[in-house]
Amino acid sequence: MAGGFPEYGCTVNNKTQTNVPLQQGPVCTEVAYCGYMINTMLLHITGDYARYRFQDIAHSMRLLEVKHPGK
Repeated sequence: MAGGFPEYGCTVNNKTQTNVPLQQGPVCTEVAYCGYMINTMLLHITGDYARYRFQDIAHSMRLLEVKHPGK
């Protein structure tokens, strides 16, 4: 990709950015992206529920009107 695609007249700028931390030492195995956690070693994608850690689960649901909760 960095070499571009000369047959199509496409080149790639050398300035690139990433939101994946580059680390020396232990490899980053989980990346948070758009509400998901991506495990880069196992290639698993799961929901990122860290923002709900200290909240009641009832506050994460959108219920218009409940006359008889639990039924």
